[in-house]
Amino acid sequence: MPREKKSLFSMKLPRGTPGHAAIMAAAGGYVVYMAYQMVQNTLSGNSTMSLTTTYIVGGLMALGGLAVIGYGVLIWISWNRKTKQDDNEEEEP
Repeated sequence: MPREKKSLFSMKLPRGTPGHAAIMAAAGGYVVYMAYQMVQNTLSGNSTMSLTTTYIVGGLMALGGLAVIGYGVLIWISWNRKTKQDDNEEEEP
């Protein structure tokens, strides 16, 4: 029977693990960085976007990125509590 090949993109990271939390935090950080770069480009005159639009869109992007970072931190905290609880249950007879 031939073995089914799994592509790199079909592998899924288990939810609620430190790796998942790190990826979420990195993605949120990148969105915050993009918002910062957008505002910097407009302030330096390298963009055709109006200043008001830049502040609104940049602010929304930054808030969204911070929310994703916060979600990643919450995933890590819940994983950490779960592993500590599992360790405590194993120690008690």
